[in-house]
Amino acid sequence: MALMDTTAYKLELLLPPAKRRRSTSPLDPGFSDSATARCPNKDDYTVGWICALPVEMAASRTMFDEIHPSLVQEETDTNTYTLGRVREHNVVLVCLPSGATGTSPAATATANMLRSFPKIRFGLMVGVGGGAPGPPSKDACHDLRLGDVVVSNPEGQCGGVVQYDFGKTVATGQFIQTGLLNKPPVVLRSGVATLRALHLSEGPSTARYVSEVLGSKPNMAPKFQCPGQMDDLLFEACYDHYSAEMADCESCDRRRLVARNPRQTADPVIHYGIIGSANQVMRDGVTREKLRLEKNILCFEMEAAGLMDQFPCLVVRGICDYSDTHKFKQWQPYAAITAAAYAKQLLEILPATQVNATAEVAHALGILTTAINESLEPLKKDQQRKEELEILDWLALPVYEAQYTDNISRRQEGTGKWFLESPEFTSWINGDKTTLFCSGIPGSGKTILASAAIRYLLSTKIQDRPRVAFIFCNYRMHQEQTAEALLAAILRQVTEQCSFFPESIKSMYASYKSNRARPSIDDLLGILCSISRNCSRLFVVIDALDECLDSTWTPLFRAIRKLQREAGSSLMVTSRPNQVKSREFVEDIQLEVRAREEDIESFLRGQMSGLSDCIVRDPTLQASITGQITQLADGM
Repeated sequence: MALMDTTAYKLELLLPPAKRRRSTSPLDPGFSDSATARCPNKDDYTVGWICALPVEMAASRTMFDEIHPSLVQEETDTNTYTLGRVREHNVVLVCLPSGATGTSPAATATANMLRSFPKIRFGLMVGVGGGAPGPPSKDACHDLRLGDVVVSNPEGQCGGVVQYDFGKTVATGQFIQTGLLNKPPVVLRSGVATLRALHLSEGPSTARYVSEVLGSKPNMAPKFQCPGQMDDLLFEACYDHYSAEMADCESCDRRRLVARNPRQTADPVIHYGIIGSANQVMRDGVTREKLRLEKNILCFEMEAAGLMDQFPCLVVRGICDYSDTHKFKQWQPYAAITAAAYAKQLLEILPATQVNATAEVAHALGILTTAINESLEPLKKDQQRKEELEILDWLALPVYEAQYTDNISRRQEGTGKWFLESPEFTSWINGDKTTLFCSGIPGSGKTILASAAIRYLLSTKIQDRPRVAFIFCNYRMHQEQTAEALLAAILRQVTEQCSFFPESIKSMYASYKSNRARPSIDDLLGILCSISRNCSRLFVVIDALDECLDSTWTPLFRAIRKLQREAGSSLMVTSRPNQVKSREFVEDIQLEVRAREEDIESFLRGQMSGLSDCIVRDPTLQASITGQITQLADGM
């Protein structure tokens, strides 16, 4: 097109579709006449549009200007496609198989698509994701609301998508991410920059596109329309959903909502930044906050990491929840259609000449026909990792790891030093005796000290880094914390620290899963003993034994004692003084846990900035407060 025509074309995009001109020239990108336009062949399709869920595909399909008839695809290609056109571009739309989510299925679907449509230049991963909102009024970039759109955008060395569950755990127990994912191709990044500028001057067209689609498709309107700001609920990160049995938050404590200023507009806002991708759903507010702060993540999803290295693409996600336990599907349709509307706007401003000048993905990556089979090996490993994670989640969810992380974050640095340096703890570490029993009154800090001990065990201070497993008992969870469930949690943690995935656990999963049954305590113990015999020393830490029902503790204690006898494992237990259960540990190392003055001093020093000026300036007053708190703690 001539320069004047190109300018007019871009200005025309500001008009509603119904008011745009209908060109009579087949050379014009706005031309659409199904009676005269030839049906595209495989080589005419240059854009791959990938969705993970049917609701995402339904929303995306509405953004097509034209739907094309199906074409014959490769015999080994198991995908089902919707073909169509968005302005100048012929697009291949594919949805992952029903029930298949995660990085591996996304990569497999994309590899199949490139075989059937070898001229594709790039992809758009369009759908929903979980937001990671920051503190109100702190950072407009992190002021996410439901229905907003997040677009992957490179920052520093990050290409825009970070696979936050891919890396290694070092000796301190810290997880370190390894490897970097590719950036989107230049043509997409240039298009995003142009669209951002257009939105700054003219405002986004997202809400208008959604309104026009729903106006023309009344059957979709009830499901895909915006639920409204009254149903946009952001709870405190540490406040969990009231009940897993309830599909909404009607019974959740509204006093735990985060106070946010009303927006000046009801239209969805577009955000640009880092998207976190992994093989599991992010459904924990505390972990969400940790990763948001560490990696500046705006949004969490489950497919993009499987594409970025093999398929250059841009990720567009509509925010349908806040990546916590309060997530449910009310906002999914609206979030899906806002993401699709953004993708349409982006394609509308990309000149076809620039797209056609971009290297074909299949050619650039060398994965045409036979070569593609060779590239499937990493996908097989990724699939194997997903299957192993599925087995581990069936065995036990990683709830105690999250509790440990929370406990450590609340521990004041320097506290508990007396405990870790005590002769009793040192003797237990050295293996003089294999059991350490720590008793203390309520509020004496047993759980924090147990977490400090776990951190010590995970550190490099012990030769031949041992395996470490731990559980935190809670009387409110006595129905979930059966002996079998607790032993399964220990087995999961030990398995995750193995250099290989035990075949015995795979066999147990296959046997019990098919019958929809749970493994017995004898089966769990047998595998745990077998694994522990063939590895370095195993330490097991059980916190709050007194909150365990006798019906749970008795079989669990027998299993742990057998594990000690047969595999040489070491056991640490914390509990309130309890004459019945304490008798089990008469011959073991005993250590009383109580409030220590040095711990209280360390805690107060860490909190000084929050105390009044008169206390901060007066050491005598500080010492008096410390002494009074110590006396109160000892008298509890």
